[in-house]
Amino acid sequence: MNGEYLIICYKTNCIKCNIIGNVSLVQITLNENLPSIIDENGIIGMNELKKIPVIDYEKQKQIKNYIDDLVFALYFKIKLTSIGFSDCEKVHTIVSRNKYYELIKTNLQ
Repeated sequence: MNGEYLIICYKTNCIKCNIIGNVSLVQITLNENLPSIIDENGIIGMNELKKIPVIDYEKQKQIKNYIDDLVFALYFKIKLTSIGFSDCEKVHTIVSRNKYYELIKTNLQ
């Protein structure tokens, strides 16, 4: 890796690929899987590289919580002024004011 680029080499051929998204997540994933996808010549094969799952569990958790808040708002007919993942904090603040929010949230976990 070089900054926001992934440099893939095999023997003397190298390809520079732009990383779109979370660069540190790609770095961590590659470091964990590097021994299984390289040999003395470089990358064993693109198929092996493509098969490596890159999952941002923290982002996944944030999205799940946001969806839970939206479902809660629908179920309890809470009016939301704006909807969108960029407004997830605002949505959470509005739905958490409901008297049943903490009760339901605690029982679901």
